[in-house]
Amino acid sequence: MSKPNLATLARLCYERAKVSGALMFTPTTLHINSAAGIDFEIRLVAALAQKPTKPMNREHGPRPPRVNPFLPYDPELYVTSHQDFHILLNKFCVAPQHLLIVTKGNVANASGASQPHKHIQLLPATTPDAIFPPTYAALRNWEYDQVGQIPELPFIHCCVRLRPHKVLVDDATAAAYLHGTYQRLLGLARQDFRGLLAAGAVPRSPASSEDAGPDAPEMSYSFFGSPDMMMVALRRHEKCGPTSINSLGYAGMVLAKSEDELQCIRREDVLNVLAFVGFPTTHASTPRCEANL
Repeated sequence: MSKPNLATLARLCYERAKVSGALMFTPTTLHINSAAGIDFEIRLVAALAQKPTKPMNREHGPRPPRVNPFLPYDPELYVTSHQDFHILLNKFCVAPQHLLIVTKGNVANASGASQPHKHIQLLPATTPDAIFPPTYAALRNWEYDQVGQIPELPFIHCCVRLRPHKVLVDDATAAAYLHGTYQRLLGLARQDFRGLLAAGAVPRSPASSEDAGPDAPEMSYSFFGSPDMMMVALRRHEKCGPTSINSLGYAGMVLAKSEDELQCIRREDVLNVLAFVGFPTTHASTPRCEANL
């Protein structure tokens, strides 16, 4: 008997964890914010306000240790594993069979990460007929393998339209193509980052002291990929006001944990929010949420 594929494993594990109560499926209210030819999906998920958060800094006494919820992981959320990572169900999922690939590293402090390791989200397209991810609408008329920036997006990024027959062939060919394309985008992002460093535009985090060496501060970035595209966007902040932005924000999907947060995103404009947590281009507007950091 052949081994079940990832989609089958995810479905079986999701149904089991839902019955046992190991995961929390939270319904959302969808709001569309159209900008730059992209229908950004802003989902109001009030239940996420109850999600455990990082401990606050204390003025006196030792800082409490950071708890990693994946070491050890909840066996009820386990799907499968590889020598370098585990694949788990997202405990606080907003879509069925929402998966996490949990690794041991990360991409620096300002990348929108809630944990001290890289956890890559695998999110199924919720509407088969819709453009997914929403950001793909802005480059679906590009040539295949064309690399560049979407002119209408007011933040520094690089993206590519993928060639379908290279993605949907055998695993080895697809892996080599996707890895090479990702490395190409990452190389371009490093060039942009070096330019920002030279211009003094990169804020230093508390962890990046003056004597931390020539490689400090680290390059923070968000990455997402789909069968149709990849994007790497440089990051300088984790939040804009109360709103945390991870890679899905750049894919065109933003979560709001309250009605107030939703209205803040809509008032400031989602493009300005993304530009603020990233590195804005010259045509970006500074959102008022900067005062709330």
